Amino acid sequence: MSPCAGDCSAGACDVIECENEAICAVVDADRAACMCPLGTAGNSCQSSELCLSLAFEVLASAALQINKLPN
Repeated sequence: MSPCAGDCSAGACDVIECENEAICAVVDADRAACMCPLGTAGNSCQSSELCLSLAFEVLASAALQINKLPN
């Protein structure tokens, strides 16, 4: 049983600091988590993620299009 008496979720986001415009969301009565925006990760969304696979696909596609150009 949770040590909280009544609704504990009211202050759950007071103890967590979300970064990079992340939104704090209550997970259960006494626990919260940061909902990270696209491109960020980590417990507080402190890390930036770079989609290398997408960047590679875009660059590879552009290279293929350049090679198809008439001389």
